Amino acid sequence: MSINAVSSQPSVYAPASQAASAPAFTLEPDVTSAERPQLAPKPPLSVAPLTSGEIQARMALLEQQRPEMEARAKAWHEMLEGWVNAAKDAAAAQNDQPYGQVTKNGEVIATVYNSGVMSGPGATQIDPEHPPGMKGPELAKWRAEQILKAVGGTFAGLDTAETQEGWVSRQANSQPRLGLSEWAAANGYADFFGDRPKVNDIRA
Repeated sequence: MSINAVSSQPSVYAPASQAASAPAFTLEPDVTSAERPQLAPKPPLSVAPLTSGEIQARMALLEQQRPEMEARAKAWHEMLEGWVNAAKDAAAAQNDQPYGQVTKNGEVIATVYNSGVMSGPGATQIDPEHPPGMKGPELAKWRAEQILKAVGGTFAGLDTAETQEGWVSRQANSQPRLGLSEWAAANGYADFFGDRPKVNDIRA
């Protein structure tokens, strides 16, 4: 039995200053399980195991696609390596000095510049994504950290490293540089992107 059945006067909300003892709400009549909306039962999920013939067919398809996948992976690596080299050349042309180096087993595997561009085999081992708006020495430091996480080694700052404030001030008259998608389109790699979103993280 609900509270409404006790009194013929409906309870209404009233501010405490007017009726401190008045309830702030009334309870709705009880709803029985029969009155609740019933959901249609879902049919059981049936997953049929693959037959040996289906497994062999799928393996054959993968094997057929292997050359194309390997060629695409090789071309992607070549594109990324070319972009990194272009970034290095652009950095040198703009007198962009090294911010620091990542070394592993006594060998320099990556150099990051004050602008945030990078070079070396370690530079191709990380995802080019970076936090939006990050640039300059802050980006250089962040990318060095990502390389360390990906391949290990140690990082050492160089005497040519700039402060973020100094770099921003020096970039007032810098020329725009190409992002990865623009560089790829200009160098015969436009098919890699198609409908994919543009990647403009490492600058070259």
